[in-house]
Amino acid sequence: MVEPYIMLMRKPKSFESMLDATAWKLLSIIAFRASRTGSTVYGLEPGEAFVGDYKNLKLTRSKYRTALKKLEKRGFITTRTTNRGTIAKLVDSEVYDINIEANNHQTDHQATTRRPSDDHQVTTNNNDKNVKNEKKREEGSAPADDCFVLAKMIKQRLPAGQTETDADTAAGLVDKLLRRGAAVDEIKAVIGWFADDPFWRRSITSVAKFAEHYDTMARQLAAKIEAIRTRFPPGPCSRDRNCTRPTIDYEHDDYGKRWWWCQKHYPFKVEGKGRLAKAIRELTGNMVDDVYGLFK
Repeated sequence: MVEPYIMLMRKPKSFESMLDATAWKLLSIIAFRASRTGSTVYGLEPGEAFVGDYKNLKLTRSKYRTALKKLEKRGFITTRTTNRGTIAKLVDSEVYDINIEANNHQTDHQATTRRPSDDHQVTTNNNDKNVKNEKKREEGSAPADDCFVLAKMIKQRLPAGQTETDADTAAGLVDKLLRRGAAVDEIKAVIGWFADDPFWRRSITSVAKFAEHYDTMARQLAAKIEAIRTRFPPGPCSRDRNCTRPTIDYEHDDYGKRWWWCQKHYPFKVEGKGRLAKAIRELTGNMVDDVYGLFK
């Protein structure tokens, strides 16, 4: 009996992928975990694998999400959300060939799309259910683990003694926000801000209320952040005054001199240690590390 195997293709595309260590690591794990025949027990199709356990992969959440987006953008994988977690499907065999047993897969989706077409032939009740669920998903929907984490963060900021719905329902409300285009970091920022706002901390008594008023709260917070930005107008890059990249923030040295910096010349400060970053972080309850991209 031949043991299952995965094959690394000796192609330029493989070498180029290796240069991005984190994305390469995640791609290799997906190829290693991917099912060759599919699994009705876990709801996996051939070529699919669970990947939401980023801590077990020795990755931070931000590195995991960035690598996942890179692999999707480069056409290596597609992703979908289930109640068990995030599932990635290997759709490009130019780097890894996982030796899928095609005979057991009756109908395969095209690699370039996430959802089946309207005329997709459905032969069983299970397939019919999968198609309906797939059509409900929208492009770029966030992983399920984010939904549960954000819902838990909201609950922790609610007034004491408030009753709340179960975890699945709360996560579903957050998932709707993410499907509408809300960014995870921006939701975190609103969570950190609303509990300290005199009006919203009395009005938001549940995850449902948070979801209902999210757009209004996000607009108000965005206006406050923009007001902070106007207090710290950008200046020339201290490292290279001929630098054409926009400066992000500034801080003072031991002698009180103001030093402007940009992400190109001070990449290690991308999460922000300057006064602008500190002011925005305090406003948002220290919920977000990288505050520069909020509501831009």
